[in-house]
Amino acid sequence: MKNYIKEHNLWIEDLKNIIANEQPLPDHALEFHKMKVDYLQHERLIHLLVMMMTIALTVAFFMLSLFMSQPLIYVLLAIFIILSLFYIRYYYLLENTVQEWYRITEMITDYIFR
Repeated sequence: MKNYIKEHNLWIEDLKNIIANEQPLPDHALEFHKMKVDYLQHERLIHLLVMMMTIALTVAFFMLSLFMSQPLIYVLLAIFIILSLFYIRYYYLLENTVQEWYRITEMITDYIFR
């Protein structure tokens, strides 16, 4: 996904240069960008659901570890804590990218309809 974001950000930089030079935009630039935003929104939704489930399981194992002192529970708790941290970090990347791409959509729209 990071490569997907990086490639589209390069395309956005090219688009910003076109807009800065007040040249005509490529055909269907807005539709292409919206398609990429839609895909990223779907990815963000799926990872939000998975992240919430992972955090719920982390909390469940934490609660279980309070009442049972089995080594396996502590191992699973550690695994789920680490997994939750990675999901939070990844979701942060997705969320910030989507917000930035929303601003780019507005920029393209303003340029087209000015």
